[in-house]
Amino acid sequence: MGLQDAKNLSWKLAAVIKKQASFSLLSSFEEERRNVDAKITKAVETGTTAFSNRNALVFFLRGRGQRVIGATVSMVPEAAKTARGWSYSGSPLAYEHWERPSVMNTFKDILRGPTKVYRRRQNFYRWSSEVGARICAGDPVPPVMVNYDGLRQNLYDVIKSSSGWTLLMFEGNPLANLESHKNGLPIWSDTQMLQMGQELKQLPDRDGYTGFIDKVIIFPSSDVEAHETFGVLAQCLFLVRPDTYVGLRSEPVRKGSVTRYLASIGAVDVPPHNDCPQGSSTTDPLPLAMLALILTIIFAATWSS
Repeated sequence: MGLQDAKNLSWKLAAVIKKQASFSLLSSFEEERRNVDAKITKAVETGTTAFSNRNALVFFLRGRGQRVIGATVSMVPEAAKTARGWSYSGSPLAYEHWERPSVMNTFKDILRGPTKVYRRRQNFYRWSSEVGARICAGDPVPPVMVNYDGLRQNLYDVIKSSSGWTLLMFEGNPLANLESHKNGLPIWSDTQMLQMGQELKQLPDRDGYTGFIDKVIIFPSSDVEAHETFGVLAQCLFLVRPDTYVGLRSEPVRKGSVTRYLASIGAVDVPPHNDCPQGSSTTDPLPLAMLALILTIIFAATWSS
């Protein structure tokens, strides 16, 4: 716990000392770590109470834990085995940017396939984070392999060698991207994403300090393993903190979503983000409203007949 406390505080202190961020960034330390430390302490207390119980059944099970673990470890998802630390999903530094297609695009989507409405699928995809189906803001990044600087490296090693934040951009599944494009959302080429990443990397200032974003990594659609491990369908980006936790998840890829996020956590000298619309809330009410309207019409027609 002490090491994680130091890890959480050190990069925030460094950002303030380098004048990359305001002092307000430091206020997130207590909120993030207090919640996690409380969970760990509670878990330790619960475990200690359980294993110090004098019940005969507890005595029988004690010492046989390795057998239970051996029988069940194969049932645990790989990401759950290797994920480090606890999620900061409720942190003020964890944010997800989602964009709703316009109402007109949604009606066109209904005509294309009434049973496969994009905004409804987007809701289910958001909620899938609750069962661990995807990496969301606040989660630690999984240990995937990545091609960087001509070498095949572990993503953890690339992030650790960075002097700032790391921007991950996923090309996305072609079919999922096609659905996004039909609903009016932007889809970028590898070249465009690379250019966007270079624009977001801030050059060293007069004191020699670099900006918030130090490294940019693009995962092509052919890297199926990385897409599946992160739970990525359509094109999106992740902005990863120096302590390997995801600060921002944005779908679709937007330069403005990154700059708006950095400004919200206290970063200084952030470029404008006027080209990026506001993200939607966690739940999109339109699919539910449309379902309620359809059911009302059906009920009214049945009642009148």
